[in-house]
Amino acid sequence: MDNLSREEILKISELSYIDLTDEEISRLQKELSDIINYFTLLNKLDTKNVEVTGHTTQAQSVMREDEVQPPLKTENVINNAPQTAGEFIKVPPVLE
Repeated sequence: MDNLSREEILKISELSYIDLTDEEISRLQKELSDIINYFTLLNKLDTKNVEVTGHTTQAQSVMREDEVQPPLKTENVINNAPQTAGEFIKVPPVLE
């Protein structure tokens, strides 16, 4: 594949809402072209006899099973909260 053109890089930057300097455009022309060329090369590999894998190792989940537990006592939770108002936990506003 040919290298990406300046116009293609500008279009990508426009779609990404990223302003690029002339130096960044030149650098990205080469870097993105190299990445695309590498994927083009990988696309040509014969993988008919390669088994599909999800992991390259025998990875297993290390998470424990969920177990039903009794709820925490309200007074313990309130006592550990940084700020409270009666039996409620005060948190900073998200929207103002």
